[in-house]
Amino acid sequence: MVQAQVMAGLVCLGFYMTSMTSISAWKEIGWEPWRIGVATTTVNLAYAFMVALGGRLADRWGRARTGLAGAAAGIGGCVTALFLPQPWSALTAFFCVNAAGAFCFPALAGLVSDSGAGERGPAMPLHRKVSGYNIGWSGGELVGFAVFGLLAAMPRRTGFASASVVFVILAAWFASRRGMKAKVHKEAGDRTSRPGLPLLTFMGRFNLLLACVLGSGMVSQLEKSFGTAVGLEEARRLTSVLMTCYAAGLVCSFVALGRWDGWVFRPRRLALLQLGLPLGGAGLVLLGRAGLANPEALAACGLAMGASFGAVYTGSLYYSLRLPSRAGASAGVHETFIGTGNVIGPFLAGVFLQFREMPDGWGLGGLGEFICAVSLAGVLFQSILIPRVERRF
Repeated sequence: MVQAQVMAGLVCLGFYMTSMTSISAWKEIGWEPWRIGVATTTVNLAYAFMVALGGRLADRWGRARTGLAGAAAGIGGCVTALFLPQPWSALTAFFCVNAAGAFCFPALAGLVSDSGAGERGPAMPLHRKVSGYNIGWSGGELVGFAVFGLLAAMPRRTGFASASVVFVILAAWFASRRGMKAKVHKEAGDRTSRPGLPLLTFMGRFNLLLACVLGSGMVSQLEKSFGTAVGLEEARRLTSVLMTCYAAGLVCSFVALGRWDGWVFRPRRLALLQLGLPLGGAGLVLLGRAGLANPEALAACGLAMGASFGAVYTGSLYYSLRLPSRAGASAGVHETFIGTGNVIGPFLAGVFLQFREMPDGWGLGGLGEFICAVSLAGVLFQSILIPRVERRF
């Protein structure tokens, strides 16, 4: 299980290094927010369409073989962008790493879910397995955003080269385990259904879709939202500060929810942990209107939003993996909602910022307004469904 956690981190590391480098390349050549949003939305379609297929293949073809196919796609995209430094090659790389995630993540989630199946003694609680897997991929995301900040002053080819190495390591690991088959747990304990589980699972997944709309919209437009107020290198550094703290908040949330199971089948408690999303968005609104690029305040906003996103993600994945079989397919459906949100988010954020310019070229306040609107829609959605879920327990 530990090795699968590390590999999940590497997938995220390669993904975010590639995506942030590609977005930075488009900003460098003067693309408008709407164009960056459309490009990001287009490449995210690869994830939304392919991840359900990746989940089914992970159950039927094998976890490691499916992951190996994904790692190969990542290598191909990053190498293309490395040797052909044009805007379309960055688009190709971004497309390919989305395809890589679509195959690697369901395979790795299946491996984590399989751990302990058929072994003697009490199995590890599912919420702890989910926490371990989440710590793995979010740790990779944290490193990816931090590395992007360190590479801000370097040629963008450096980012693509580093991501290529990451996917080569992933390919070698999956290749060494390509004979592994999916396992099935016995139906007992926390691997059983409950009357309210289907509705609770849907609520968690759809709420995750909304959270991904605001998260992917923020990632695609954050650097651009600083406008002419700061230089390109400073905009990259500030973007790295906020997103690194966002990822740190994710890690902290996953650690806490792995140690505390008081949120399981208690949706009101999990919903309260998600209020950092609108609060972080409100913080960006205040900073944008004041025209302040304060690293400490940006870090606080990122930490609050990341911790709350962690609560959203945990609920969706936990309930998706609750049943003892078809873990890969269930994780694939969970990831499909992520992919759908990632498709919609950059486009909506780009259009919103295009028509919501702030004074002196700042779009940070407008981006904060976008985050507030989407996160409050998630709060309203949960407030409608939670009473229905609780009546079915």
